[in-house]
Amino acid sequence: FITRSNASSTDANFIIADLDDDIFEISRLSTGNNFNTIDATNEYAYIAARGTENQFQTINIQDPYNPILLSKTSLPGVAGSYPDAISIFYYNSKVYIGTHRTAGREFHIFDVTSPTNPQWLGSLEVNHNINAIAVRGTYAYLATSGNTKDLIILNIEDPSHIAIASSLSFLGNEDTLSLHLLGNTLYSGRAKSTDKSHPEIVILNIQNPLQPLVTGSIHIGAKIESLKMGGTTLYTSVIGPKPGLYSFSVTSMASTTARIITPSKIPIVDIDYEDKKLYTLSQSGVITKYE
Repeated sequence: FITRSNASSTDANFIIADLDDDIFEISRLSTGNNFNTIDATNEYAYIAARGTENQFQTINIQDPYNPILLSKTSLPGVAGSYPDAISIFYYNSKVYIGTHRTAGREFHIFDVTSPTNPQWLGSLEVNHNINAIAVRGTYAYLATSGNTKDLIILNIEDPSHIAIASSLSFLGNEDTLSLHLLGNTLYSGRAKSTDKSHPEIVILNIQNPLQPLVTGSIHIGAKIESLKMGGTTLYTSVIGPKPGLYSFSVTSMASTTARIITPSKIPIVDIDYEDKKLYTLSQSGVITKYE
């Protein structure tokens, strides 16, 4: 599933591609909004969209050849110039949405038991961009734009009373941009730093969400746009002096070794890893598969 953030009002902003053998487009849909990012189940795609309204959209993908827009929902209590939804995460019949820093609340929870009629459950103001979200159990992990509190952990057990459980500040003022949660380990990617003491990749043990522990980090002098763990290898899309797809052999939580898989003049904006296959999406919309 591919979303577009620069489509015109009549162009397709949602595309479904078949990746089994040859990669080819099988359907597309236009909903009138530019999309920022997506999370999906086997039946539904949940979209974080740009705009002052309809920032949360749901698409039925049960028939991938005929995607159907089911709902458009505006986020309550947001205002200002940029109330765009910029991050989204589906977990256990709920959708968690993060916005650009705005005059209002940036974190929202919806019940999507009925995908045609999402129910807003609660929200929280964090006063930062929420660049990425990961959820496990009763905790949500937020990658933020804060100079402090780069990682914010929320207790979401009661969506009507969301509370900050803990937070962590990394070295430097670089934004945290991406997250990948696997088991009790949280992998985070950050904006580029010229200071070698400021890592762009930080690995954390979150077995106790109230006391997250940094177990490894590395500075590479580049922006980490996206990252995914596959086996004992961490795959990252790197934007910087030597852009491309990189792998890090995580032999232990405190030891990482970098290897570039393929350089790329066009930035890689997203990656995914599934069934021992790695997929990348470039800024120009090109999908590449690695086996």
